[in-house]
Amino acid sequence: MHNREKVLAAPQKEAQQMIRENILESWKVACWSIGVVYDNQTESEKMSSETTQNNGVGFSGPDARNFTFWAKLIRESGPDVVFSNSVRANLSQKICKYSRQILEHLRDLQEKE
Repeated sequence: MHNREKVLAAPQKEAQQMIRENILESWKVACWSIGVVYDNQTESEKMSSETTQNNGVGFSGPDARNFTFWAKLIRESGPDVVFSNSVRANLSQKICKYSRQILEHLRDLQEKE
């Protein structure tokens, strides 16, 4: 994440906007973000590719199947896996709505340091 310290120092809404901008500017940040949200899924949700708990973390019901597929592919192949520009743009745009979870993850990492 570019400017991680700046993101963490910013107020919530501004920090989330900065995260969204980072995602749209960098495919590697988008891939990392997909992984962060995927890791928030429960183990059963990861296995079934469906959202079974309305707990405010992980992918929403409509996104669960597609994002679980892409997250697993990215994990197996790395961010350099070949995606068309339209797929990259679509995934980057859609993962932006999870900026709150990504910010929470960054804050958790900061606390562990």
